[in-house]
This record gives sequence, C-alpha cells and structure tokens, in this order.
Amino acid sequence: MPRKHIEHPSTMPPRRSARLRKDLSLPVAHVPSAKDFEEPAAKKRKTALPALVTTNLQCNEEVLGASASNVLPTPISPVLHATRSSQDLHQREHALLTKELELKRKSDQLDLQEQKASEMIEKCELKSAEATLALLDEHFTCSLCYETMACPYVLSPLRCGHSFDAICILRWFFSKAHQACGGWHEYVACPICRSQLIVTPERIPRHEITFPFIPNRTVDATVQDLVSKLEHTGIALKSEPGAEVAAKARVKVKREAGDVASALDGWRTGGSTRKEWQRRDRTGREEMAYLTTNWTKLSGNDFIVMKARLQV
Repeated sequence: MPRKHIEHPSTMPPRRSARLRKDLSLPVAHVPSAKDFEEPAAKKRKTALPALVTTNLQCNEEVLGASASNVLPTPISPVLHATRSSQDLHQREHALLTKELELKRKSDQLDLQEQKASEMIEKCELKSAEATLALLDEHFTCSLCYETMACPYVLSPLRCGHSFDAICILRWFFSKAHQACGGWHEYVACPICRSQLIVTPERIPRHEITFPFIPNRTVDATVQDLVSKLEHTGIALKSEPGAEVAAKARVKVKREAGDVASALDGWRTGGSTRKEWQRRDRTGREEMAYLTTNWTKLSGNDFIVMKARLQV
C-alpha cells in the first residue's frame, strides 16, 4: 500500500549541515591546546641533551671503572722476558764499548798533547837555565878562583870597587901578613887594578875606618836569586802526572843541550857544584863576621892564628 506523504510542521529545527555553515560564517575564538603549552623541538633538544650526555659519561665511567678493576694484567712469557733482557744487555754492552773506545781515543790525544807540552816546558826551562848560567859566568865570577861568587866583598879603596869571594879575598889579604909577627909591613894592593889599601895599624885599638873590606850586598842578593832559580830547574815536572813521558822528553832535550844539562845537574839540590858554592859562602860569612866584629882589638897573634886557619 502506498505510503502517504506526511508534511512536517514548519517548526522543525534546521538540519545540522545548515547549522555548521552558519557557524563557519561566524568568527571562531582560538581555543588553546596542549601543543601550545609545549616548548619548541629545538629548544627541547638543547635542554635535554646535556642531561643525556652527563648520564652517558657517568655510565661510561662506571663501566670503565668496573672493567679496569676487573681486567687482570696479561702475563709475560719467561722466554720473551729473557729475550728482551738479552737484547737490552747487548745494547748496553755495545754502548759501553763505544764509549770506552771514545774515551781511549781522547786519552791518547791528551797524552800526546801532554808530551808535547812537557817537551816545550822543558826546552823553555833549559833555555832559561842556560841564560842564568851565562849570566853567572859573565858577570858574577870571582877573579881569584874563577867560580861563582859566594858572599861577595869589595876592597875599600875608592878607586878600586872590584868584588871577590869573601873567603878568597881573605886568603889573599892574609897571605901578605908576616908569619912571625902577624903584621903587614908593606902596602897591600888590589889584585886586579893594583889600588893600594890602607895600611893595617899594629897598635890596638884600631879605628874601624882601617877595615879593608866592604860587603857587596847588591851582588850578593842577585847571586842568591840566580842560584835559587837553578836549584829547582827540571824538578817540578817529576811530581806532575805523566812523569815518565816528561822524563823521556828530558833525556832527549839533555842530549840536545849537551854541557848545559850537565852543568844544571851540578847546581840542583844535592849537586856537587851547589855544595861547593854553599861551603864557600858559609865559610866566608863566618870568617868575615869574626873579623868585622873583632877588628879593632885583634893582635898580631890573633892574625897569625887566623892565617893558619885560612891555610895561607
């Protein structure tokens, strides 16, 4: 049976689609959502990243600490250890051998330089000693004994001024004295220039001005200094290192020097020439000191005794 058309009353509410179109035409108010309260993604990553990194570092440290404490050292094989020790010893021995050869080479060079220096020093000493000997022979030789002056004295005449050994001039002076009375009956003259001395008075006490001798202290000091230089010539090298090398050098130089070396041997400590010079110097000083002190009161008999003591 056909359905009958039913008319709806005009008071029926409008359809939903019509309401929606009507609502869209009106301004819609913004309703805040949950996304509006969230921070941007980039900012969120920046703030969250440090915490993540710190957490990872702490975790890594804990893991590494646990692993380091739990890991045991790997044991080394005894064979490998012995091999390494042998290699180290071989390297050390090689280094020591190289260093020893280098030191030996330097030592040989130093010995050679020392030998050359010793030879040069010895030659210089010999030249200086030769000059000293020549100076003594030319200017400080006694005209009576032709030896190096020992305790030199000058005769008192103003026109004389010649110097002699004290012991030599005393022997020459007392050789003119008379053997019986101990007096001088004639003038006594200088053996070089023949200048006459003051006659020795027989009457005592004598005046000091009649004493016929004057010490030559300038020549005495010069001779003493020159002789002292010859005393230690060539001896200082004996106490230095390399004395054997220096001794060989001295032998070679002595062969070249000839008579100079033999003359130096006599003037060194204990040498025959030096001993004889010291004896003449000591005897001359003793006799001159006695004569100077007692000149004013010595009698003829005292002169005779002194003449006998001087063996003239």
